[in-house]
Amino acid sequence: MNILGQLWRRLTDPLLVARYRSQLGLDHPHTYRESAHCFRMLVNYMPQVFWVWSPDWQRVHYVSPAYESVWGQSRDHLLESPRAWLEVLHSQDRPAVAAAIGQDPTQLTEPLHLPDFRIVRTDGSIRWISAWAYPVRDRRGRLQRITGIASDITESRSTEDRMRQLTRAIEQSAEAVLITDRQGLIEYANPAFEKMTGYSQAELLGQNPRMIHSGSHDPAFYQDLWHTVLSGQSFFATFINRRKNGELYHQEETISPVMDGKGEITHFISTSRDATRLVETQERLHHMAYHDVLTGLPNRMLFRDRLEQAIVKSRRSKQILPVMFLDLDNFKDVNDTLGHAVGDLALKHSAERLGKLVRQGDTIARLGGDEFIILFEGMTQIEEVSARAAAIVEAFSQPFQVEEHEVFLGCSVGIAIYPNDADTIDDLFRAADTAMYRAKERGRSNYQFFTAEMAAKVMQRVGLERALRQALENDEFTIHYQPRVTLPSGLPTSLEALLRWERPGHEYMSPAEFVSALEDTGLIVPVGKWLMDKACAQVRAWHDQGLRVGVAVNVSSRQFWDTGLADNVAHCLETYDLEPRWLELEITENLLLEQSDRIMTTFGALEELGMRIAIDDFGTGFSSMSYLKRLPILVLKIDRSFVRDILTDPEDMAIASAIVSLGRTLGLTVVAEGVESEAQLQALLPLGCDEGQGYYFAKPMSAEVAEAWLRERLQPAESAKRRYLI
Repeated sequence: MNILGQLWRRLTDPLLVARYRSQLGLDHPHTYRESAHCFRMLVNYMPQVFWVWSPDWQRVHYVSPAYESVWGQSRDHLLESPRAWLEVLHSQDRPAVAAAIGQDPTQLTEPLHLPDFRIVRTDGSIRWISAWAYPVRDRRGRLQRITGIASDITESRSTEDRMRQLTRAIEQSAEAVLITDRQGLIEYANPAFEKMTGYSQAELLGQNPRMIHSGSHDPAFYQDLWHTVLSGQSFFATFINRRKNGELYHQEETISPVMDGKGEITHFISTSRDATRLVETQERLHHMAYHDVLTGLPNRMLFRDRLEQAIVKSRRSKQILPVMFLDLDNFKDVNDTLGHAVGDLALKHSAERLGKLVRQGDTIARLGGDEFIILFEGMTQIEEVSARAAAIVEAFSQPFQVEEHEVFLGCSVGIAIYPNDADTIDDLFRAADTAMYRAKERGRSNYQFFTAEMAAKVMQRVGLERALRQALENDEFTIHYQPRVTLPSGLPTSLEALLRWERPGHEYMSPAEFVSALEDTGLIVPVGKWLMDKACAQVRAWHDQGLRVGVAVNVSSRQFWDTGLADNVAHCLETYDLEPRWLELEITENLLLEQSDRIMTTFGALEELGMRIAIDDFGTGFSSMSYLKRLPILVLKIDRSFVRDILTDPEDMAIASAIVSLGRTLGLTVVAEGVESEAQLQALLPLGCDEGQGYYFAKPMSAEVAEAWLRERLQPAESAKRRYLI
């Protein structure tokens, strides 16, 4: 019997009252009244409902004031209608409660806990109730009364429900969750953590997370971790840990302190995920950024970095620094007659042969196509350079055995010496390149040093730059547009705006021949501004004619350095009343390496405008995963070099597949560039590539021709001339 039931019996049973009054010397009725008053005060202020029933539950002898606040009914109403409390029970709960109180009360020997139930109050609110019934018997064991307590447990039930939901969420989460005490001993690990590490919860409990450490991090790493979390902050890092089976894996993890109401740390919680595949992809892309995919040699970016370091050492040692440009003489013929597969093998064999002709510490890089560049360090005499160049030319005069083919390549070599011929990297490259072309002019399969005579070539470059300045003033630039289509429907979504130069009195000049000069002189900024304005004007004109397509404009790093880029974009959008989604800016991966505040500020301003950013020629440069997530990059364009040989080169297929997979993971649109055949397209479709661009769909064309092309393909379906791909 509960304490309140005992009190009730003692204060209402006359025999007991008389006995206790006699035993305790409380014969004065005043003392009894004080005890009864204390009891009433107790039940009046209790938040729980206290009531006294007849043994048959048909009459209420007493109910405390708390009934009115809990049930929302008056006590008088209950006293008059003893079943009023039962009538407001939720219809789903009433049968179980009725069955419980319907038992023979004389058989009650222990307190009765009624099933938890809900009451529906007159205002429509629902409260959860927990109730106990206690039998009160006289000295002969006869049932006299039933006392009870009913508690409002709505808040605790709500808290319990939330805790259950939270527990289910953690248990079913794909994120691994680990909880430790303040000393770092594991108190909980969810199934995702067990799956990731291979350890069961039973093996983890009570252990220190050090059990999965791999030894790959130095003490300073963990010192930084503990310093961060003990100061009340969260620590985020990619850990290299070890699974139960001994396998290493990468784990992206955030560790946060859990504090009590006083701000004291009581536990630590870790949320993490297995980032092994992402890290492997990033490392592969990082390697691709600095190495040629075909030969495995350093690429232009890595070569430039090593040359910068070598120049610093050369300045201290006063030694010469030779740079050789090497071009394979007959490579185009091999490609044309024996095919790209044999050509690629020939390039691999060439790289291997070059590797045997240089010293350890020298750097060979492939610039692209059939061009290689070599950096020699530690040479002091020009004669050493000549001897090395002669050995390379002689070695390449010997045939290559490529599968069943005997291939003769030969090579032309151009040499420039730092600091004799140039004192900057770009000038050194230009000098070696000029010398290499002189070697070709002299019959190929020879080497040439850069000379003053060759400097005339540089003057031609100066003339080109002067002509480009005049071209902008004389309105000699035009724009051609190459469509981009969705796969597999072939429906055009946007067009890339491509710069063309119609130079009076000259033949057609490829953009590759003059865009670099625009970059070097800074003319790319005003020319880029002109191109963006004209392209947006054209899109506005197309929209007015019902041709709803967007335009993509290439933006160089030089333009990003210009603080007015974002303002120019905003001006074009406002002037031509275009939403940001109709203008896409294409950048190269290398721009992401330039982590200057100015460039990051420009990215931020473009993001505020809601601009779409695309990475052009993706896979040939360097892309950090953090930048792909942080910056407003929405599109990846697979470089045409991977699409070109996708049918014959498994590596190109694997790279294209990896880029598409990366794009899907990050929620980006992936576009395949350089699609020139049905076979290439059919190879790309199973990868899930979103869009395509290339001669197979349409060549670059003037605005007038592009308009007619769009009109044919954007008409209603029954009359449109659309290329459906499947």
